[in-house]
Amino acid sequence: MDDHEVGEHCAECQRKDFFAFQCPSCTLYFCADHRHVTCSNVISPEAPKLGAASTKFIQCTFYIDQVPCEREGVSKCAICENMYCLSHRFEDQHPCQGLQAIEEQKRQMEAPKLALIDKIRARAQKDGNGASVVKSTDEKQKKINKTLQRIKIKQTAKGDAKIPKDRRFVVFIELSETIKSEVTPLQLQSISSGTYFDKQMSIGQMLDSACKLIGIQQVSNFQDVSGTQIRAVLQVSVEPYLIPIEMGCKLEEVNQRYCSGYGKEDSFEQGDTLLLARVFEL
Repeated sequence: MDDHEVGEHCAECQRKDFFAFQCPSCTLYFCADHRHVTCSNVISPEAPKLGAASTKFIQCTFYIDQVPCEREGVSKCAICENMYCLSHRFEDQHPCQGLQAIEEQKRQMEAPKLALIDKIRARAQKDGNGASVVKSTDEKQKKINKTLQRIKIKQTAKGDAKIPKDRRFVVFIELSETIKSEVTPLQLQSISSGTYFDKQMSIGQMLDSACKLIGIQQVSNFQDVSGTQIRAVLQVSVEPYLIPIEMGCKLEEVNQRYCSGYGKEDSFEQGDTLLLARVFEL
């Protein structure tokens, strides 16, 4: 095969190379060994762009004790837009002015928030070493826990299926220690979740249904009816702590009649607890 017209001679070593590279500045050809030889000509706007890789050395702009880094800058910082070598290319590896400006802007934005936090802390210490803040946090958590408990009890409640859904009132029945001693674990299991009653029932009717469900007698000693009768009791966070509910009061009226004088945390709503206790325990 005649190949005297194939390839070009290298301008540096005169060796013929079938895949010679042409310099975009001087348009001379170079072999693979001399393709990176620095050309003395300056690339003009009119010079043809042949797609060859640039051989211009760009020094890393990082300084160590006022001495510039001698490595080649191969990576451009996206923030300060300076060229750096592989060892100094990340923002935290060189004094990035853009990064410092961003951090300063963040500090200025955070300053009002930090000042407000310091003010709250100072006020808390003045009011008693943060007791008021802790108390507020605890009360908020208690409200959240109570709400979650109500939801869980309403979801798992059982009762008479004949009661229309719009008339069901869910309560969690808690037994006093005396009544617990009168029942078996199997009987306790019957009220382990919430129980729903007709909201138009009186407390007396509700107690009859609850005693029948659990399997206990509403009066344990008929010679002392007033002392051994079971009563439904509200538990509140302030004195008198335990409030017996009148037998004739309807379930849907308990909150209005007995809890209006207390805080919202002592309201009686669906999913709340009713304590069943004998009169002599109160």
